[in-house]
Amino acid sequence: MVDYSKFNNIEDSDEEPIWQTEASQKYQGLPQKVLAELDEGAVRLQQRDRHCHCFLDFSVDTSNLKCYEQEMLDSGAKIPENRYLGRVVIELDQVAHAPKLCENFRLLCTGERGNGVGGKRLCYQGRSLDYILPKYCLQASIPNEYSCWGSYLPDERLVLPNTSFDRPGLLAVGNHGANTNSCTFMITLNEADHLDGFNQIIGRVVRGMEVLRLIEGLPTDRKTSSYAERNVKTHWGGRPMVDVIIESCGEITEEQIAVPKPTDGDAFPAHPLDFSVKSEPSELMFAQERIREIGNEYFRNNQYKQALEKYNKALAYLEPLLKKQNLKEFADQEASTMLSGGVRPKDRTEPVKAEAALKLNVHISVSLSACSVFQLVPFG
Repeated sequence: MVDYSKFNNIEDSDEEPIWQTEASQKYQGLPQKVLAELDEGAVRLQQRDRHCHCFLDFSVDTSNLKCYEQEMLDSGAKIPENRYLGRVVIELDQVAHAPKLCENFRLLCTGERGNGVGGKRLCYQGRSLDYILPKYCLQASIPNEYSCWGSYLPDERLVLPNTSFDRPGLLAVGNHGANTNSCTFMITLNEADHLDGFNQIIGRVVRGMEVLRLIEGLPTDRKTSSYAERNVKTHWGGRPMVDVIIESCGEITEEQIAVPKPTDGDAFPAHPLDFSVKSEPSELMFAQERIREIGNEYFRNNQYKQALEKYNKALAYLEPLLKKQNLKEFADQEASTMLSGGVRPKDRTEPVKAEAALKLNVHISVSLSACSVFQLVPFG
């Protein structure tokens, strides 16, 4: 453990970060012995037979969401039923190319390095998300801290072989420019190829994308343009209006994250973007057909609640294709609507959705009636 007592005179202020204070100018970094130990830890992580897995448990005070319920319903977001949102498991699969940055993230999950030079505990536990940027990323940090090395970490390998920001669920390190990697991390919610060559990818989500999608729908101050989805609209996000807390975090073994295969065969992600980031028609059509078949099997077995879940999921997989059809057939001539950012273009997909439901032959109305008869509550 490092003795950081000699750094107590370094001021801690959100307005004036430690690296801008007068006292910090005298800071020469951690002792060479400590730095050598940290470097050895990065080497050991790189030499492991299996990749390291870390977890983040998220929670939110649902009572603080009550005043935002209508806003969330209007936007189609799911309202959390419980305080605990779920666990996200991350595999640090880029340790061969970025050992120090991977080890830094692992240490910030386990919290084993104690306090940093800014006086804050070097651990994400108890920290709240800084930003929720729909269709882009989630971001968290430890204010006024550099890294477990006591300084910014240099870029290691920004351009990785066969890896880029081409999908959701990638873990990357935040920075302020070249060679300024810090305690900030981001997890992508979409492709973000504009980050290629600027931010270091160190891992990927292997479990819990549905938790991130739930967080993505939580209310924010919506002052930050988060992502300009091609040919659709600008999405807005920003600082969460309620604290989304990393309740717990740490390292986890592969055995602990093993998930049994679904008994009904539905291994498709809850969100279609996590299955096909580019919304390829053939991929989405294949998925929705398979999900619909599973729903039909439930229906034949009089399991109407489960059947309705699958039918709604199948329709969700058709939604991106319906949007494309909507844009093609009903081009919006009002530029101000498309460019204003906070206003969604006129939704003309409802008739198309109704037709799609009929073509799917899902008989949703029959399922709803059946659910009512059997006193079941269908999932929407």
